[in-house]
Amino acid sequence: APREGGTEVRVFGQNFVVEDEWQCMFDSQAVPANVISTSELLCVTRGTDGDSVVPLSVMDSAKFSFQTEVEFQFRENIVIKSVSPTLVPSTGESVITIEVHGMVVDFQYECVFGGDREGPSDPAIMINSTFLECRAPPWRPRNETFFIRSSDNVFVSEVMHL
Repeated sequence: APREGGTEVRVFGQNFVVEDEWQCMFDSQAVPANVISTSELLCVTRGTDGDSVVPLSVMDSAKFSFQTEVEFQFRENIVIKSVSPTLVPSTGESVITIEVHGMVVDFQYECVFGGDREGPSDPAIMINSTFLECRAPPWRPRNETFFIRSSDNVFVSEVMHL
């Protein structure tokens, strides 16, 4: 999750009592948890000072802690530094090179064209720890929002002229 915080985290388990006050514990940092159902909690991360990997646990109102097997990673936000070219033919198949700051090398990345983050995507080819390449799909000429989606569902956008 971005170290700036604000990421929704869903914790699945059993017997979450709706009347209890639950917390998610990212290492020793507690955040309130909303009970979605008896098998699901929803927490929102707070910010952290640096990149870190921390254990995730949940705690009920009686302060009984339940350790998960999840290690949660806080990292620097992914930022698109440049996109080249920014003007491509509407016929598609143009190769677009994206300079990205903060990529995690072990992640998979996708390029999503259009205003819908869940829309069709194309796998990005990682050139190195700084550059990705994507192929632009055919589109009618217009300004278009372009997203990079990582395997942990972090989105970064850039407006392009397609």
